[in-house]
Amino acid sequence: MEEKTFFNQQGIEVTSRRLKVYNQTFSIAHISAIRSVYKEGKKNSSITLSLFAIVCIGIDYWLLGLFLFVIAVVLLYKNKECFFLAVTTGGREVFVFKTDDSKFISYISNAVNEAMAYQPQSA
Repeated sequence: MEEKTFFNQQGIEVTSRRLKVYNQTFSIAHISAIRSVYKEGKKNSSITLSLFAIVCIGIDYWLLGLFLFVIAVVLLYKNKECFFLAVTTGGREVFVFKTDDSKFISYISNAVNEAMAYQPQSA
């Protein structure tokens, strides 16, 4: 039986027999479930630091206020929303991939579902 490829992009390959994510390989036959997980970015610390920076600038602590504001912007950038691909195999759930592109996770998830449902045609 020949392996059919459902998805192959950016180091992720889904075939009728396996899911390969970079250096991890999972047998499609042993995957019981796949799902995408959304994690919202935490913005509370960035907002608090920004407000504190504004107060510092308002009371003539320009340098400290500017420094805190830069840290707040960096925290805001680093704590953005992301999506995980979770694979359940052998009774445990493993997060195998992380991205900020929800469509990409959806493509992978759909490809794995297609591979799980795939029944090859007999000759």
